[in-house]
Amino acid sequence: MHMTRKKILHVLEATVGGTRRHLLSLAANLNNNYFQVEVAAPKIRHTSIDDTSFVEELSKIGIPHHYVDMSREIQPFSDLKSLWTLTRLIHQKQYDLVHVHSSKAGFLGRIAAKLNKVPTVYTPNGFYFLDASSPAKEKFYLLLEQIAGKLTDKLIAVSPGEGEQAVRRKVIPPKKLVLIPNAISIQDFEPDKEAKHCTKTKLGIPADSLVVGTVSRYIPQKNPLALVHIFAHIHQAMPDVCFLWCGEGELREDAERLAKDLDVFGAISFLGFRNNIKDIMNTFDIFILASVFEGLPYTILEAMALALPVIATDVVGSRDVVKHGETGFLVPISPDLHLELAQSVTNLLRNEAKRIEFGRRGRELVKEKHSIAQMVEQTEDLYWELLKN
Repeated sequence: MHMTRKKILHVLEATVGGTRRHLLSLAANLNNNYFQVEVAAPKIRHTSIDDTSFVEELSKIGIPHHYVDMSREIQPFSDLKSLWTLTRLIHQKQYDLVHVHSSKAGFLGRIAAKLNKVPTVYTPNGFYFLDASSPAKEKFYLLLEQIAGKLTDKLIAVSPGEGEQAVRRKVIPPKKLVLIPNAISIQDFEPDKEAKHCTKTKLGIPADSLVVGTVSRYIPQKNPLALVHIFAHIHQAMPDVCFLWCGEGELREDAERLAKDLDVFGAISFLGFRNNIKDIMNTFDIFILASVFEGLPYTILEAMALALPVIATDVVGSRDVVKHGETGFLVPISPDLHLELAQSVTNLLRNEAKRIEFGRRGRELVKEKHSIAQMVEQTEDLYWELLKN
């Protein structure tokens, strides 16, 4: 007997960064004998720069895209319009299940699905309320998550820390929580010494220079100004170190201005948005991330797959994958963050044997616990559990 394929709608506002990666990995790998996957999203994320490729990538893997304009910020009129479009789309297309990603699409998509009595799955990919920079903002976003939590059939935490926060902060009861860690295709991230030299030459980096690099957007969550301070401290201690920075975002000009003020601008290559991220990361000796909160960063998984030691802030998501003293170092967010992160980097730059050991262990960990096959299988099991009810 031929089984009717179940229609799944993925809803996304953040068509850049890790959330986009997560959705594309899922959409491309879900079993299309059983699931017919479609996506509702903007054509380009508001405030994102240069990155219009999300819709092209969907069409490359044969996934239909439904245009729903969504703003990143809270804008009541535009949000109501987005909600109306989503509600009508779900009603017209008669989806069996709606899977929403990140806070904005997560909130609107769950209301739209509930209005149509369709089961919902929510993947936060980093809770906004974990940004403790403003207590009022933290309370407000937590309240929104708690309200939307009541409309959620299952919440997928992409890291144990995210799951723990969801339950502790009463976003979701434990019985509705499922842990499915983010994953990458490890064979796409083989360390390559020859390619390393080649890319270094293209970027004008001396062959024997040590490279500290990051792949992070210039947005408050990723703490870009702190990174500039950290690079300045390292530069003072080790003037020959080169810094590579891939990413775009609204704080880029501020970061570049600060780099000039701190006299480190000449040592940092601000590479902007790049398609060949893997080749550039392959030139790093250490990967650094200074985020104030995360879900589970893809960039850390990629760095570890490339056998790079990782130095990161000790926050939800990063601490779930970086094992302190085994695959890299974690530094708590504190007034001394700049100095402590810089110190961790310089110590590791001076110890090649430890860098190699951390990198080897990191690659093993990604291979073992973060495979796409595992992530897809667990997600399909969850879909079936909800579709059978």
